[in-house]
Amino acid sequence: MACFDTSDKTSPGNYSPAHTALLLTDFHQFLIENASGPVGKVAAEKASELRTWAKSKGIKVVHSLIDLDAEPFETCKDFDRFRSVIRTMRESSKGPEPATLTSGTADPTFFRQPGTVSALTAPGLEQYLRDNSIVSLIVAGLSTSGSVARTVFAATDAKFVVTTISDACADPDEALQDAFVNKVLGSRGYTATAAEFIEGYDKLTN
Repeated sequence: MACFDTSDKTSPGNYSPAHTALLLTDFHQFLIENASGPVGKVAAEKASELRTWAKSKGIKVVHSLIDLDAEPFETCKDFDRFRSVIRTMRESSKGPEPATLTSGTADPTFFRQPGTVSALTAPGLEQYLRDNSIVSLIVAGLSTSGSVARTVFAATDAKFVVTTISDACADPDEALQDAFVNKVLGSRGYTATAAEFIEGYDKLTN
């Protein structure tokens, strides 16, 4: 696959685990169960597999979540609706993320204001990546047409090499999922399934 060309600086295959990070965005338990349906649960399971693999390779794992204790910004469209959803999420008995995404050694987690969508808007996250010499990002999360897409666009503009893991992302609209994976997210970055990425990267680093 083109994304594993070790001679190409635009390819994730060019970067060692020390310069690679897995970014998990918006895997709130509430969103998995209530906003994404069965596909959300499958995406979370794939993300868990990726996390286990990444840790075994020495790849940093970073989480971005919505700050449920904060208010949406004043100019956020549909402010009242967002505030209501955040309140419901906060009052839910569900934990912030599935245990499979948080077990073992804790990963750095960054929180962003409700209404902001890209994971990179979480204060401190991009600086953390820069401080740790991260160049290549592997992105998984919810939803594909929301936080994942906004994160990919922002990250490529910020000069990161970005790979979206298609089956570790989910969108409640199947047509949107297919359109973003097959036509949009690969325009400035790469897309691969979890199995494809793991197999391809392992061949380079084993």
